[in-house]
Amino acid sequence: MALDSRQQAGADSGDLSDAGAPGEKPEAWEPAWVLEVLERFYDRVFEDLMIGYLFRGKDRARLIAKEWEWTLRLFGDSRPYTGRGMREVHRGLGILRGHFDRRQTILEEVLKESRIPAGLQREWLQHNESLRSLILESESEQKPA
Repeated sequence: MALDSRQQAGADSGDLSDAGAPGEKPEAWEPAWVLEVLERFYDRVFEDLMIGYLFRGKDRARLIAKEWEWTLRLFGDSRPYTGRGMREVHRGLGILRGHFDRRQTILEEVLKESRIPAGLQREWLQHNESLRSLILESESEQKPA
């Protein structure tokens, strides 16, 4: 579904609350759509040569479920996030700037391939970028390259 001008303006400004009628979400953010994007994303992440090792032994289905809850809340869904805090769940994993940047690149590729409107892609990527300081192992790693 193409966004009308009002929806696109809301997406481009980062304000999805004004993307349509109250309670209405752009089709790209329907729960099933978000789940499909995250499944493709995690398929790539688990197989990636640069960061796949960080996911070895992790429960793929749980990662998808928790990121799905987190992402839906960004776009106004009222379902609760039932996972642990970002800092807690990533503590001790040794995630560095390059790992985080690679994850962002993979997400960007999957969003483009999924034909998510550009404004909504930016919103999703900015949301993930805002978590950088909670995920990276040290403060010196927290600034984007």
